[in-house]
Amino acid sequence: MKPSFSINSNEQIIAAIWDFGDGSATSTELDPTHTYSTAGEFILTIEVTTSDEVKTINQSITIFELPNVSTPITLQQCDDDNDGITDFNLRQSEILISHDSPILNFTYHLDPLEAEQGENAIKDPQVFSNAIANRIYVRVVNQLNCYKVVTLNLQVSTTAIPKDFMLNINECDNDLIDGNDTNGITTFNFSKATKDILDLFPSDQNLIITYYESLADALALQNGIDSSNFRNENSPYSQQIVVRVDNENNNACVGLGFHLTLNTTILPEFDLVDHQFLCLNTLPDPLEIYVENAQDNYTYEWRDTSGNLLVSNETSIFGVTKAGNYFVTAITDKDCSRTKRITIEASNIATIESIDIVDVTESNSITIYTNGEGEYEFALDDINGDYQDENFFDMINGGTHTIFVKDKNGCGIQSKIVIVLNIPKFFTPNGDGINDTWKIDGVFSQPKSKIYIFDKFGKLLKSNRIKGRRMGWLL
Repeated sequence: MKPSFSINSNEQIIAAIWDFGDGSATSTELDPTHTYSTAGEFILTIEVTTSDEVKTINQSITIFELPNVSTPITLQQCDDDNDGITDFNLRQSEILISHDSPILNFTYHLDPLEAEQGENAIKDPQVFSNAIANRIYVRVVNQLNCYKVVTLNLQVSTTAIPKDFMLNINECDNDLIDGNDTNGITTFNFSKATKDILDLFPSDQNLIITYYESLADALALQNGIDSSNFRNENSPYSQQIVVRVDNENNNACVGLGFHLTLNTTILPEFDLVDHQFLCLNTLPDPLEIYVENAQDNYTYEWRDTSGNLLVSNETSIFGVTKAGNYFVTAITDKDCSRTKRITIEASNIATIESIDIVDVTESNSITIYTNGEGEYEFALDDINGDYQDENFFDMINGGTHTIFVKDKNGCGIQSKIVIVLNIPKFFTPNGDGINDTWKIDGVFSQPKSKIYIFDKFGKLLKSNRIKGRRMGWLL
C-alpha cells in the first residue's frame, strides 16, 4: 500500500517535513510517496515552511487493504487434440489467485497497462484460446475498490488418460419417465465409472472427475452432467461422454476426452395373445401357450399369478392345466427383459341335461337344457349350419332331428337325436295322388307302435302296426 502525497498552497513552500503517523522515518520531499505495512487509520502531520511562516497541518487518513493475491499463477489445461492449442476457462484461475475469490471482482486483460487502468477486458473469459495469448493479466478488485494485477500464465498439457481407454455402460430401455420403452432413451447411473478412471492415476493425487456432453463444455467447465442420474435425450441408443480429470490442489487439468460410451439396450420384442381358453374336456393334456414373432433368441421365465416361477429355459412354449393369469418374461443376453400377461379361462364341451319337446301341435318346438363351464350356441340338423344363442327352436316339422350344441370357445360340439311327432288332420284317399295316404311323421322310429283310428263316435275303424308303413296307410 503505497499512496502518494502532495500539498496544495497559494504560497511558495520552502520546505516540508512529513510524519506519516505509522512510526516510520519522516520525509522532507515536497511530494513524497510512502509505503504502509498495514491497513488502518493514521494521523498525517506536515510541518510546512513558507517565506512568511512555519505551520503544522494534521490530516487523518485511512489505508485500505489490497486484495490478498498470489502472483504469478499458472493455469493448466488439457489438450483435446495434441496440437498445443485449446480453450481455457480463465475463471478457473480465481481460486488459485485468492482464497477470497467469492468477494473479489476479476477482469482479464491482454495488456498489463490496460489491466492497471481496468480497460479492454476480455469479453468471454470462460472460453479463451491460448492461440491468442499464453499470458494474461488479471485485475483483482476488492470491495473497497483497491486492486492488484496478477500475471496468469496459460499452460497446455497432454491428457494422462490413454487414448484407447473406453468404458462402456449398458442400460435397458424403459418407459418410466417418457412412457416409451422403444425410443432408445433411458436413465443411466454411471457413477461407478469414477473409480475406474481414478485407478488410472497415482492414488496420492487429489483428483476430481467431471462429465460433459461436449468437449466445449468440458473445456469451459460448464453444463456438467450428473453421473448418477443422466438421460441420453440428445443421443438415443448410444452416446459418448467427455471425461475431465482435474487436480484439486492446483486446478490443473490432467485428463480429458471421450472415454465413456452409454449404450441403450433395446427390450425384447415378441407377441403373446392376451387371452386363451383351456378346454377341461381335453385334460390331462395341457394347453400349449407360446410366444410368437420373437425378434431374437431370448431366455424365458414363466410365472403364475402369484409370481411363482414355473419354468425357466430357452423355450417359448409352456403347457398349462389350470385357468388363471400367467406371465412370460423374455430376457436378452444383456439381462434386459420385458414381461407380458396371458389370461387362461376355463371352458368345456356342453353336457345336455335334458330336452323338452312339444309336438303333435301346429307349432312343434324343442328346448335344450345344458350344463358346463363353456358358452354355448345351438343348431338344428346341420353341424355346419347357422348357430344361434337361444336354446329354443319352434315351427319344427315332425320327424327325426339332430341337435348340435357348440362351445363358442372351441371346446367341441355335443349332439343328440330327437323325434318330433306330427299327426295330419286329414287325408283324401281318392286316388288323385294328393293326400291319398295318412301317416304320423316321426313315429317310424318306434317300430313297435300301433295306430288306432276311430270315427267321431268312438268306433274303431282301423288299427295297424308302424312297421313297413313308411308311405302311410290306406283305408
